[in-house]
Amino acid sequence: MDDMGEHFPDLTGRHPCGAACKRTSTTGTLRFVRNGYAVDPFGPTPSVDGTQAHPISKGDVLHRTAPHVTPGPGRLWRPWRSDGGFRVSNHRFGALAAGIIAAASLTGFVVTAQAQDPTAVIDARKAELKKAGGATKTIGAFLKDGTGTVADVQAAAATIDGVAKAFPNWWPTGTAVGVAKSEAKPEIWTKADDFKAKTVAFQTEAAALVKVAAGGDKAAIGAQFGKTVGTCKTCHESYRAD
Repeated sequence: MDDMGEHFPDLTGRHPCGAACKRTSTTGTLRFVRNGYAVDPFGPTPSVDGTQAHPISKGDVLHRTAPHVTPGPGRLWRPWRSDGGFRVSNHRFGALAAGIIAAASLTGFVVTAQAQDPTAVIDARKAELKKAGGATKTIGAFLKDGTGTVADVQAAAATIDGVAKAFPNWWPTGTAVGVAKSEAKPEIWTKADDFKAKTVAFQTEAAALVKVAAGGDKAAIGAQFGKTVGTCKTCHESYRAD
């Protein structure tokens, strides 16, 4: 906990305000919308319904909302920060919450903001990238060995696509190689435009993989899978330390 609010380790399916929950005059009016996010009408990023939405991660510092409402399962809450960005507590968090994947396209690239807890950010992104690695093994085994089903491939493709959508959020400054177990080269930040272009390529091919997998044609899946993992390889060669 810090002076801006309470820390809640579980952000889903739980009322975010305890008896000691704080509220500040600088938060603006947070209100609840159907897309499952607590939103700030004065924040920087418009959501699809014209309000301001921000996904949050496990470990974020939260604030009381007005009106005070109880979230249903899976609903998430926006943390306060004066510049409209994330304010993450010093508590470590595990895997990123589902909301950061669902709405990552709203947040843009985070390659300049300083990480509040570098070790937590690094651990979180490594965990998510490990999911993508597991998904690629599932698809690879289906294509090479005939193990698994088309349904398994479709689920794996969806996992890869989810990682691709969330990928831009995982690179605040202060999380390069030399910090914790990071394998991220400094060039991610010094060559941010190229890194973004490679990320967009990954996102494009991952989305296409989902569509192709839905068709169930093994040859088509194989061709698109090759394109998708090719974008991963290209990025790794440039931006992942050995």
